[in-house]
Amino acid sequence: MPQWIQRFTLSQRIQHILLFLSLLVLALTGLSLMFHDTALGQFMIRLEGGLEARGRIHRWSAVVLIAVAIYHHFSILFAVRGQKLVRDFMLQRADLKKVIQSLKYISGKREQHPDWGKFSLFQKLQYFGVILGVATMIFTGLILWIGPAAIGLVPKWLVDMTLLVHGREGLLIFLILLFWHLYNVHLAPGNFPMNMSWITGRITADECRELYPGEYRRLLETGEIKE
Repeated sequence: MPQWIQRFTLSQRIQHILLFLSLLVLALTGLSLMFHDTALGQFMIRLEGGLEARGRIHRWSAVVLIAVAIYHHFSILFAVRGQKLVRDFMLQRADLKKVIQSLKYISGKREQHPDWGKFSLFQKLQYFGVILGVATMIFTGLILWIGPAAIGLVPKWLVDMTLLVHGREGLLIFLILLFWHLYNVHLAPGNFPMNMSWITGRITADECRELYPGEYRRLLETGEIKE
């Protein structure tokens, strides 16, 4: 029988599901508006029920995204498990040294994964990248939502830039999720056809030992797992 390690809590898994579903809907409804003057854009708008329905779907998805962001930030500020999650994601000087080891592993010049802790450098960068990206999307999206009244609240040049930043960053986030995150987490060798930890929250001790040796040693030292 494999020995299982709980990697993500139920709350973290639900947050992740709501995050990627809301981002996916926001990306699709946003892209249909961005390319509304093309045949593909018109087709997408018809599927979404027309321009008004598209707008309602987009805004309700934004509400879900905002709610998830607020909940996540409260959890990392006040919940013990949330605070531990942030500590695990914090960048360490040693992470930079392990990038070379990671490149050697990918190129086949190294047999073992670098000595990562609970998360690799790439996962840490992805986490903080999502936080920065979501914060920017929410800020610019709220400016667009309140419309002309925003001119009385923020400088006009910021309002002028908002539409460009909101649309282009939305496209960038969509492409990153579609190609980089989806491939690395689910389609890469060893994960294909899917890494189930996003649903179960668990990985086996053998997987932990191979992918996150530093975390595996810590779990052994604390008695949370046994060899």
